[in-house]
Amino acid sequence: MGMNTQTAVPVTGLRSVEFRLSDDGIPPARLVRLVGSFDNWGAGSHVLVHGSDGWWVVSIKLAPGTYYYSFLVDGIPRSDPAGSGGRVAEWGGDYSVRIVP
Repeated sequence: MGMNTQTAVPVTGLRSVEFRLSDDGIPPARLVRLVGSFDNWGAGSHVLVHGSDGWWVVSIKLAPGTYYYSFLVDGIPRSDPAGSGGRVAEWGGDYSVRIVP
């Protein structure tokens, strides 16, 4: 069997962006996901990890730009309590906005 000698080519301009949600801002949750304009609102893409400090966290790579996003807490959409509302969502809340410089 041959070895794969292909090397990864780094994508320039991408930045690691952290999204965090505190237990204090949500009811007890089993699963928190991040969805947004950066992944065409794909519900399975970014699962947050729950830490012993009470924070749900995920880091993703994004190019500079403006992104709208929401958390899905056990399937229920929630805006980011620490973020700013970006635009009115169909579900009655606001999509949060993140600007990546």
